[in-house]
Amino acid sequence: MKKFLLIITAAVLLGSGAVGQDKVTLPFYQNFEGISSIVSIPEWVVENEGCNSNDVKYIDIENNDRHLLLCSFNYQLYNQTKSCLIGAYINLDFISCQGVKLNFRWKKRLSPFAKAFYTNNTDDGVYLSDNGGQNYVKVLEFNNEGSENGWDNCTLDIEALCIAHNLTPNSDFRIKFQIFSVNGYVSYYGGYQWVMRNLLIDDVLIVDNNTKKIVYAYDNAGNRIGRVIETINLSILKSAQQDKQEIEPHSFGNGSVVIAPNPTKGQVKVIVNGEDNDMKFTFQVYNSSGKTVLTNQFIGNGEHPIDLSYFESGMYILHLKKGSQSLTYKIIKQ
Repeated sequence: MKKFLLIITAAVLLGSGAVGQDKVTLPFYQNFEGISSIVSIPEWVVENEGCNSNDVKYIDIENNDRHLLLCSFNYQLYNQTKSCLIGAYINLDFISCQGVKLNFRWKKRLSPFAKAFYTNNTDDGVYLSDNGGQNYVKVLEFNNEGSENGWDNCTLDIEALCIAHNLTPNSDFRIKFQIFSVNGYVSYYGGYQWVMRNLLIDDVLIVDNNTKKIVYAYDNAGNRIGRVIETINLSILKSAQQDKQEIEPHSFGNGSVVIAPNPTKGQVKVIVNGEDNDMKFTFQVYNSSGKTVLTNQFIGNGEHPIDLSYFESGMYILHLKKGSQSLTYKIIKQ
């Protein structure tokens, strides 16, 4: 059976100060195998708002695979639900964000009633903090409900996000995964409906330049059947794939986006396809110091030029947004 590591919101962890305070160094990898409780993982801390349960346990589900499950406590009584913001974070000691990448996979576990009536919550997502959690910046929203058993693989460029959001790599850096979790029964047209809205996280990998890549093999049912560790140099890999990456479309909601040419000597084009013609996009361009040097917007499909010809040569960050969704790109101005 598949095993899930279940965090049932643990207020006791927040007050003790003794659990989950270890700071990780790179490379860091966590797949939650062989772990029976979040308490036994010193790198992780539970953070919740509005839940009071002190139960911390895991439940066996299927396929001998364990995952981190963020879940509010369930009363198991009709017409009672428990809902709260619940997150799990890790502390990191960054000397520099240079070349740092975060890789992980996630999915939401939703009952049919939750899919229909508990739509996307803007609090769901990945958050970064450079002051020990006093302030957070959301850098990814879990807005895709996904299929019943489908996982979404995700890679975040921490270096680019630090620049885009004026975050400072230091000993108080924090990465948090969060969801507005709901569990229980609600009254509905004379009966009761089961509500379940939880988040699963697995295969958390944080790497920098000159580190290792962990590659997984899966069978046709999506079960992990093997693991291979490859030594790579991310900066060399990034350089070797530069030409390919600049013309590859990136999925963005209903449509796709291509950024080209990159590097550029002047204009860079944002090429949008498959979107609504009245969809509004906004963007900001940041220089290497994190200062906003350009802000603008455009609407719909087509080629939308951004003129960088008057800017100095160097690296810039393009932050593209529509609604609650966003993409971040490195742009090289020659």
